[in-house]
Amino acid sequence: KNLLLSRELKTILSSFREAGFDAIPMKGIYLVNTLYADLPLREMYDIDILIREKDLSEADRCVHESGYLPEDQTFDWRDLSVRKHYRKFFYHLRYKKASPRFPMPITLEIHFDILPPFRGRSAFLSDIWKDARDVNSSGISFSAMSTEDLLIYLSLKLFASFEFFIILKDLCDIAELIKRYDRQIDWSALIEKAKLHNAASMLYYSLRLTQDLLIAENNSIPKNVIEELKPFFLKRIFLDYIIMQDRLSEAADNR
Repeated sequence: KNLLLSRELKTILSSFREAGFDAIPMKGIYLVNTLYADLPLREMYDIDILIREKDLSEADRCVHESGYLPEDQTFDWRDLSVRKHYRKFFYHLRYKKASPRFPMPITLEIHFDILPPFRGRSAFLSDIWKDARDVNSSGISFSAMSTEDLLIYLSLKLFASFEFFIILKDLCDIAELIKRYDRQIDWSALIEKAKLHNAASMLYYSLRLTQDLLIAENNSIPKNVIEELKPFFLKRIFLDYIIMQDRLSEAADNR
C-alpha cells in the first residue's frame, strides 16, 4: 500500500505544480520516502498535502480530475456557503478514491492549515511557507518544510493525538528526522521559533520522549536544547503529570 500511496502522491503533486500552485506533502508518506530506508518500515493509511487557502478551489478541481471524490457526498466546493463553513470549522478537505489494487479506498486530505482552527497557529503556518524549500524527487518538483518547522509540526501533531499507536509513530518520525539531519538542524533557530509560536513546551516533551525512548544510545539532541526549552518549574510539574504520566500509563496499558 505504501508504494501505491507514494505513486498517488507524486501524481497529485505533479498536477498541482502544473496548475501553478505550491504544495507541501505532510507527515506520513512524505516521511516514509524521505527518512526510512524501506517503504514497508512505516505503515501508511492516507495522503496529506498542505496548500495555501487561496488555492483550495483549484486543488479541488485537480483531485476531482484524478478520480478523487469528497468523503462528504453533500460537499460542493463551488458553493460559497460550503467554502465559508469549511474554512471556519475545519482545516482540511477529505477525499476518497477507489483503487483496483487495494480493497479499501485511498484517502486524501488536502490541508489549508496544520491544526484545527481552535488551536490558532496561523503565524506558524506563515513561517512554514516562508521557510519552505524546493525539492525534486523522481522528476517531481514540490515544496517541503524546513527541518526545524517539521520538528515543531510533528511535536504539535504528537500532542494533538490521544492514541498510543499514533503517538509512537510520531516519536519514531521525530527520532528518524533527528538521526538523519542532526548536523543540519539549526538548534538555535528551532528554539527561537518554538518559543515564538508557543510550541516550546510541546517540543520539549517531544524531544525528551524521543531521547529517553528511542535514541538514548546515540543521543543527537544537544543537552542545552532540552534545557532551554524546559518549562518553568510549576508548569513542568503540571505538564509532567498531564502529558508524561497520562500517556505513558496508556502506553503500558496497550502493551
